[in-house]
Amino acid sequence: MIQNEQKEVLLDYLNRKLAVLEARPCTSIEGVPCKKIVRELWNVNLCLADYSDTKSFIPEKDRAVLDQMVSERLCGSRNNPDSTLAYRPDYYKKLLDKRGKLPYTYPIRLGFGANQVLEQLRVNPGSRQGFLPVYDADDVSETISTVPCTIGYQVRVRGDSLMFTHIMRSCDIARLPVDIYLSSGMAEWFRRNLDLKDSILGFFILSLHKIEEVFEWTQE
Repeated sequence: MIQNEQKEVLLDYLNRKLAVLEARPCTSIEGVPCKKIVRELWNVNLCLADYSDTKSFIPEKDRAVLDQMVSERLCGSRNNPDSTLAYRPDYYKKLLDKRGKLPYTYPIRLGFGANQVLEQLRVNPGSRQGFLPVYDADDVSETISTVPCTIGYQVRVRGDSLMFTHIMRSCDIARLPVDIYLSSGMAEWFRRNLDLKDSILGFFILSLHKIEEVFEWTQE
């Protein structure tokens, strides 16, 4: 478990861990063919006991659209595309279908789950059932080129503290600061609405990886 709130220290530590691992060929990213290499850490557990400074993780120019993404995930927005298109237009425009729709959006996957979990925890603060699923059984299909990196979010109350855990099947370390920022916004919404004293933000990442540039390799 890594308990550190400083972006530079956290990312430096993880990058040093990744750097010593054996690299393997990476033939595609989100369904797009490529020739790169990847280094991977499995089952990474991160714990941020104080995430009050996560704004430092993100350039100021990006914060407004990321805050909008947090709001959409919490309110059950049905917009497709959602604000992720405004945040990374070069990437997400490639995923739009003929109707101008994305294969999925987090707000649609989450629906009104945030409010349902909130009410559940108000009635039963000790509940372990406060889970917001994102990944779906239908995502396990060879016909789907891109699926959510997030499995879901666990929301628990213990005493006067909120325990918010983001469970991910896959995370590129270059995107980790964004995931921390978005999750901290969601956690703070629950903490504030449940009138709790503090909160702990956790991540359980099944595959934390770093994708590096092209090198010469032969695929067997």
